Amino acid sequence: MQTLLAQLRASGVADADIQTSNLELEPEYDHRDGTAVLRGYRVSNQASVTLRDLASAGDIIDAALDAAGDAARLRGVRFSFADAAPLYDQARRGAIADAVRRAQTFAEAAGVAVGEVQEIMELEGAHGEPGPRVMFAARTAGMPVQAGESGITAAVRVQFALETGKTGKPR
Repeated sequence: MQTLLAQLRASGVADADIQTSNLELEPEYDHRDGTAVLRGYRVSNQASVTLRDLASAGDIIDAALDAAGDAARLRGVRFSFADAAPLYDQARRGAIADAVRRAQTFAEAAGVAVGEVQEIMELEGAHGEPGPRVMFAARTAGMPVQAGESGITAAVRVQFALETGKTGKPR
């Protein structure tokens, strides 16, 4: 792990972007004649690493795995956004606009008007953020890393008052 971490740093990964994510120490036993004899210990040390430049991510992963040798494992790659807040805000605005549009459609079909907003609630677990974060803990050469297309979603529950005998836009 020390060699892997040194290579990550040499590749320009900042210490703030490297985090121990799991550390385990487990005894290993040989079983002879119904008796467990301690053979030694197995250590598993896992780190999560944030790579900020997708173009160099494959080279950085390759170099780190090569440096650590056969003991290294790559447990997965997850993509995320450097600054997701504006994207979430945009998704929330879209979710509200969709809720207003749907409410107007329902109200029109029912012969009523949409009144004031009574409640707005963001639904938990509705965010769709893809998870470059690399978990080092199968090994390939010439590692291609492609982000593809990612998006953020928001879901809201909006409660409107209904006004009978009127038609119009929400207030």
